[in-house]
Amino acid sequence: MFPTQAAFANPKPEDRGRLFVLVYYSNEFALMIREPPRRNSGVVGGNFLAKMKLKHPDGRLVTAADLVIGATLTLASHTFVILDADEATLKYMENRPGQFPYSDRDAVVKLFKGFVNRVWLTDRDRRAAFDAISTHKTISFEELQLVLETVVPFDAKTSPPKQAVITLWRNYAKAGKLHVQDLPF
Repeated sequence: MFPTQAAFANPKPEDRGRLFVLVYYSNEFALMIREPPRRNSGVVGGNFLAKMKLKHPDGRLVTAADLVIGATLTLASHTFVILDADEATLKYMENRPGQFPYSDRDAVVKLFKGFVNRVWLTDRDRRAAFDAISTHKTISFEELQLVLETVVPFDAKTSPPKQAVITLWRNYAKAGKLHVQDLPF
């Protein structure tokens, strides 16, 4: 069992700010969606969707591998975006790189190296991209995300989800900052 935080991908005005916890039970291949209570909001919380096996619109069964941060999923006629996961869930994913390729450091580095090598032809191009974001030799998570978004081509079949950036951050950042020279590309 591992939880992830989600929200409606395209919320109606009255649904803005609603958060959900998607709990996946890997031994049962079942998913439950809960809405935590929010004080003084009128939201009492509780089960949004009882534990059950769910399918994608194309008929494939929803699996744990679908629940990566940044992914958009349509579940029971509602479209959710996965926003976050707790530390235990991230470690669970990292310990199963075959099941969660966007949590596999080596696979993510290889993926971004492929993009980077097409965009930054020289080390000077690389430095210029990072200098445009930050004049320091360290960058924040948000700055890393911005830089990596610039190297993913618009014609890419699927852009890597935020989970891939989180994987780089967890493996290369120290004390809340990432030294640019520590990146493997």
